[in-house]
Parts: sequence; structure tokens; C-alpha cells
Amino acid sequence: MASGRRAFAFRAVAALYGATTVYFVVLFVRALGRHPHEIRTGVFGYALFTVAATYGLWKQTQWGRNVALIIALGTSALGVIATLSTILSHHGPLIGAIAIFVISTALTYVLTRRIFNPLSDDF
Repeated sequence: MASGRRAFAFRAVAALYGATTVYFVVLFVRALGRHPHEIRTGVFGYALFTVAATYGLWKQTQWGRNVALIIALGTSALGVIATLSTILSHHGPLIGAIAIFVISTALTYVLTRRIFNPLSDDF
């Protein structure tokens, strides 16, 4: 039963990262369509990392969890920077910056839960 819950947890987070991948691929393609002379490597790089995290989480590997955790921690830090920048400059959507921070921090918490720890037979 615990294995089923563990598989569900990994697959649920993989679905979230998969949706994020689709979002960033759409952003990348739209940016190429509007400005073909500018390559958005940051968006493309983020999409590559989320593809790797999605695959690793779907296969229930620890490296997939680690990649997802690194992405969540980094995005959480970017959420803090975006929030402070929006507050200090009075430009930009404050709700979006706060949402990035809160969602990334919550995802970091979820990925550190016991269900995502390696099984004893993984050692």
C-alpha cells in the first residue's frame, strides 16, 4: 500500500512538472515566432530541466526528485527576488511574484517529505 502512495506522490509531482514543461515550451515557441532573432535560452534551459525532472519523477528515481528539488529551490529564490523587485520598483504584478514564491516553497516542502525519501532497497 505504501508503494502505491509513493508512486502516486511521484506521479502527481511529475504531472505538475510536465505541465510546467508544456508552459515553458509554449513560451519559447511563441518568443521565437514573435522575435526569431532573439533566442530565449533561459526559457529553453528551464524547459530542459523540467523535462528531466518530469521523467525522473515519473520513473520514481532519486535523481528526478533531486532535480525537481533544485528547480523548486531556485524558483523560490527567484520568487523572493521578483517580489522584492516589484515592491521596491512599484512595477509589475505583485500577485504573480508572490504566487511564484509561495508555490515554489510549497513544492520544496512537498519534495522533502518522507514519502520522497529513498527506499531501503535503493541503497
